[in-house]
Amino acid sequence: MPVFYKNKLNEHCEILIWKIEEDESYFTQFVQATSKISNLQKRLQHLAGRYALIQLQQDFPLESIVILNSKKPVLNNGLYHFSISHCKNLAAAIIHNQNNVGIDIEYHTPKTDRVKHKFVNEHEALLLENLPGIFVTVFWSTKESMFKWLNDTGVDFKEHLLIKSVVPDSLNTGTITVIYNREIQTEATIHYIYWHDFVLTYTIQ
Repeated sequence: MPVFYKNKLNEHCEILIWKIEEDESYFTQFVQATSKISNLQKRLQHLAGRYALIQLQQDFPLESIVILNSKKPVLNNGLYHFSISHCKNLAAAIIHNQNNVGIDIEYHTPKTDRVKHKFVNEHEALLLENLPGIFVTVFWSTKESMFKWLNDTGVDFKEHLLIKSVVPDSLNTGTITVIYNREIQTEATIHYIYWHDFVLTYTIQ
């Protein structure tokens, strides 16, 4: 059973990372793709993300998922708050029965360094000088989690999502304070975990 990581954060919230090792027929026993996805890998990721939700909560009503204008998936009955992310052969999901959540999972690759000028501002560049190289991906993932939590459109990751500080808890975990700097400023705490080549971030507000 390829559960790579599972963590019950409290009585209201749980996270799961599923390592995708199965073929499509395994997932379609339990879930169906909600849109026509021609690429096999993307279809597997889509199915695995929804499968992760029912691994966390057996009664999760997949048929009630709707997509908002911001591309944020929500339940039209409001029973749970949730977020899904996937990359390569990993799918991550978080469910909370009271509060809004956002989650993101990313592999650390040289490509992120090449495009960091598109999402890293001057203050963040200074922070990165004193952090391990993987934090370029941590910062990108942090902003993705914040964006998924926000439910807004027209968000510029460099101008509107501002990383204020990084507070490590241990060698590979910690929290990051992010400010959403638009008409009304919103501050959030993003939790991060990184392994040798990938990053998981999430927020609960």
